[in-house]
Amino acid sequence: SGLHVGVIGSVILFLFAQCGWARSWFGFLLLAVILTIYTMLAGLPASAIRASLMILLAGLAFRFYRPPDPISFLSLAAVVLLLDNPYLLWNAGFQLSFGVTLSLLLFVQPISKHLSMIPFGWLRNSVAVVLAAWLGSVPISAWHFYTTSIITPLCNMVLVPLVSIVVPLLLGAVILSWIFPLGAILWFLPSSCLLWLLHHGTLLLYATWFQLVGPVQWNIGKPTYLVILLYGIVLVTIWFLLQEKAKTHAGLMQRLLVLLLLGICIYSIPRAPEYDQLLYLDAGQGSCAVLRTTAGEVVVFDTGAQKQELSSVLAWYGINKVDAVIISHGDLDHSNGLGKMLQSTQVKQLYFALNQLERETLSDLLALANSRNTKCYFIEQDYRIQLKNNQIVLAVFDDETAGSNQTQLTAVLYDDAGIIAFPGDLSRTGVQRFVAKQQQLTIWTVPHHGSKYAGSAAIYQMLKEKGVGMAIISAGKDNRYGHPHQELILWLDQQQIPWAITYMHGAIQIRL
Repeated sequence: SGLHVGVIGSVILFLFAQCGWARSWFGFLLLAVILTIYTMLAGLPASAIRASLMILLAGLAFRFYRPPDPISFLSLAAVVLLLDNPYLLWNAGFQLSFGVTLSLLLFVQPISKHLSMIPFGWLRNSVAVVLAAWLGSVPISAWHFYTTSIITPLCNMVLVPLVSIVVPLLLGAVILSWIFPLGAILWFLPSSCLLWLLHHGTLLLYATWFQLVGPVQWNIGKPTYLVILLYGIVLVTIWFLLQEKAKTHAGLMQRLLVLLLLGICIYSIPRAPEYDQLLYLDAGQGSCAVLRTTAGEVVVFDTGAQKQELSSVLAWYGINKVDAVIISHGDLDHSNGLGKMLQSTQVKQLYFALNQLERETLSDLLALANSRNTKCYFIEQDYRIQLKNNQIVLAVFDDETAGSNQTQLTAVLYDDAGIIAFPGDLSRTGVQRFVAKQQQLTIWTVPHHGSKYAGSAAIYQMLKEKGVGMAIISAGKDNRYGHPHQELILWLDQQQIPWAITYMHGAIQIRL
């Protein structure tokens, strides 16, 4: 919306200049009213307020015949916003809006001067704007979203000019629809065509890039303060190199830049953990666990009820490739995060129970997996996944009394430190058969989010005898099912099995 405000302000100032109102107080007040109304309609985001304040300050400077000072305007806009709400300083939108704008003000002109090989001035400026915006957004995006993208400048080269055309067209169409509705169609039609081109062109670019290179976003993990500091020094070095006076020290500064970039790469490369880690996500009323091994392998057991949670965790750890995903069954509380993960991460293998293929919730996911070159396995009988130092045994359990959850793909992880069970949403009968089949267990993932209908006192006595020393319950806060049931907690306490619940304790990390 910062870009939209800029487009709207430019159109209004152009119209005022044509009407002779460029330096009139009436024109300035009308500009203030229009920008205020639009900013309120946009929901008062920091980016729109920042852009509106800067345009109004530029209007005042023009009115008083003073030279414009964009960096001072930007600083004053930041002060005004922070006086109203100091906590905005930690807001991603605030940081991106002001950080990218500052980068544009500092880098566009010097970059444009160094692009003399590009023949057209408008094209030089467009490339300079895109590169400057990318330079300013990289550290902030990495800090908040743990990702970066080398395709972003290319996308913005196409998308920003289209948006700059669509916004005034749509505004003109809306205004015209109040006066002459039929004539507004002539304005809405090209806007609709451009939006269609914008949407489908982006999807096509995304799919093509994924097939040829991989995910558009590259997960880099949570950057350290040192990496952010090094990147800040990189920006200062680049700015110095772009100045005319930097020619005498260019060689030294270039070598410094290479060393800084090398340091950023060294400290940013994600590393495998020193010991195997199993992370149970706090993914709402759903189930999701991520195994990271010392060999660099990643296995996901169910993908949770939330679409974004799993992908965010993978980005936090800098994971771009998942070796295997095991889906116990097709209910959304166990598979809803799969779609987003397939879009943002390369998944090598995907495991389902064969009888689950008829589930409507899985059909689109399977199509997406095939388009991402993910190999899908449909399990009918016991199956072993061999990792470098670990082994996972899959088994299908059917229980006709369990309704839509009658087929479950269970998993048992065999690690040097213990044996971890993932029984999915098995009913009481299925759990009894599953536990009886195991010779030993160390960690028990409580089935069906802690439902009393997926266990009994006798079953938990059997689990204690099998060696279970920890129980993990994946459940959402204030869920409508009342999970975990008090009877289940009582059975665990009676057997003196320590337990933890995701909604109470947050994400639970087990070091194996």
